[in-house]
Amino acid sequence: MPKPDGSLLTSWVEELVREVQRRQSELQEVEAKRVSQELTRKLYKTLSAFANREGGGNILLGLDESQGFAVSGVDDIATAQRDLLNFVQTEMSYPIRLEITVADVDGRQVLAVTVMEAPFSQKPVYYKKLGLDKGSYERSGTSNVQMTPERVRQLITAQAEMREDFTSRLVSTLPDDWYDPLEVEGLRRLLAVTRRGSELERLAEEELLSKLQLRSLCIIT
Repeated sequence: MPKPDGSLLTSWVEELVREVQRRQSELQEVEAKRVSQELTRKLYKTLSAFANREGGGNILLGLDESQGFAVSGVDDIATAQRDLLNFVQTEMSYPIRLEITVADVDGRQVLAVTVMEAPFSQKPVYYKKLGLDKGSYERSGTSNVQMTPERVRQLITAQAEMREDFTSRLVSTLPDDWYDPLEVEGLRRLLAVTRRGSELERLAEEELLSKLQLRSLCIIT
């Protein structure tokens, strides 16, 4: 039901805020953060964990945990959105899809960021600055925990098993520069585990594809 001014009495964002406040705790699929100057770079653990989590998750920006999750608000919505979108495009191993919702709660603006689950072929999603082994996170209860090297290898090995005959997914009829960069990144991660020490995953795209004799082939997704 709308208020006289036309806005909604409540929203799913406000419902999440009230649930967090009622429990005085974050949820397995919801994390709350107060906005600060360095916030974006502090979110890499949450972005990685939710992108790797089945069903993804939500980040509520504009709540102060130290004050019982009181609504502190987001003063500059446009800048916060721009910084977040730029961060996932340039700093994470996979350009995580985000859905952003702005809601008025207690007279202040709260930014709800829905982090969509990444495709299995791109997991684990990690913070590039720390690399695959140290920058991959997963959700455990209401915490973001660093994946163990064993867990990372399990994911990549499972991807390799799903590929079965890798060469059956290659086609030689397309132009030399026609391939999916995300698949090349997935190939690097696979090589890092299955051919550890070969240094193949460190090669530039052109040299990597040439070494593997895939230069004129297209990887089908």
